[in-house]
Amino acid sequence: ESRDSLLKNLVTRVTSDLWVCEKPIAQSTSRSENAVQAMSAVNCFVNFPRRLMPLYRNLKECLLPSPPFEFSYASSNLGLACNTSHFIDLVNWVTGEMPKLVDTSRVNKFWRSTNRVGFWDIDGELNVEFCCGSKLTLTSGYSSIERQFEIRRDNLTLCRVNEANGTICMRGDKDLNVGFLGQSEITGKLLDDWCEQKACGLTPLELAYDCNKLITDRLLEHWNDFRGKKDLILPFT
Repeated sequence: ESRDSLLKNLVTRVTSDLWVCEKPIAQSTSRSENAVQAMSAVNCFVNFPRRLMPLYRNLKECLLPSPPFEFSYASSNLGLACNTSHFIDLVNWVTGEMPKLVDTSRVNKFWRSTNRVGFWDIDGELNVEFCCGSKLTLTSGYSSIERQFEIRRDNLTLCRVNEANGTICMRGDKDLNVGFLGQSEITGKLLDDWCEQKACGLTPLELAYDCNKLITDRLLEHWNDFRGKKDLILPFT
């Protein structure tokens, strides 16, 4: 059963004042739009947990200059289809900007099967431009740097976040050890905030759809070029 159909069925059978979905919302923009419509009457969010992590909350508070910024993230096993949405969301959260262009020209030509049977991913370099001039570069598959997020402006490095050891370094200062929280450590606070304040720091479903419809379309086009077909859904997780 597709994600949009599943959500439509669930929301008519289950009463809840908080819904949290995993990404992707669905495996095509049309199905994602159907999911947004199905959940329009409830409080539904997408689980992009970096918004809740002290490591990135600290970054956002310290990042005083206004956009545009140049963001980059590198990891040898990132997986561009699976994880680009996390970083598009992160840039949107930090800057308020929406993506306007996705460049897949430096993405590998060949997709690879994942450990989850029936699903695929791809490596290489992916570039995203945002509406006020910020840029995001993601590198997967051949990086000597592991899980490092860097922010630059005017050719100067403003910040480096090392997710591997949970540190953040602002403008050449000493590393600040903030820690990189796992999902199990975040979920409790998420539920506490909702129960106590009716507040959720995750991404509203409709915003997640708006931020990621462009990347979903571009990756589906790339997938179809690889397959030599005209598939309507992208088999990614």
